[in-house]
Amino acid sequence: MPKWWVSEPWINLWLKDTPLFYQPSRGRAIEFRLLFKNRLDDNDHELYNDLMRTDVFSFGQNWTSPWRRLVKTNASDGSFRIFNGRGGVVNSIAGGSPDYRSRIAFSNPSHIPQVVYPSGAVDTFNYYFHGTDGV
Repeated sequence: MPKWWVSEPWINLWLKDTPLFYQPSRGRAIEFRLLFKNRLDDNDHELYNDLMRTDVFSFGQNWTSPWRRLVKTNASDGSFRIFNGRGGVVNSIAGGSPDYRSRIAFSNPSHIPQVVYPSGAVDTFNYYFHGTDGV
């Protein structure tokens, strides 16, 4: 069942729905979640055009999913920006301290971006594309 809420101070309308899920015989359900955020935060505008590209894939304007995440690297200073698929952006530096709020860290072995979680899980991003800014 869809849920909605409004966050402050920017008065964002959020919608959350799980239109598809599967319960395997053992373990947690596999859920496909969609989220809608009607207004981007100030730091989200840099990624907005890349998120709407159809050659990467899109759920539509302002719709996101945890199944779709995007990492942008900045070669000049080694920093990363990850669009987390839940409507937010996390900034970090490879090999630097973990993000204060999410506790995730970034690494860049062999120039392949990785997100390292406190549980020890690692997400590796191998697909490269050039954003609207040429990066």
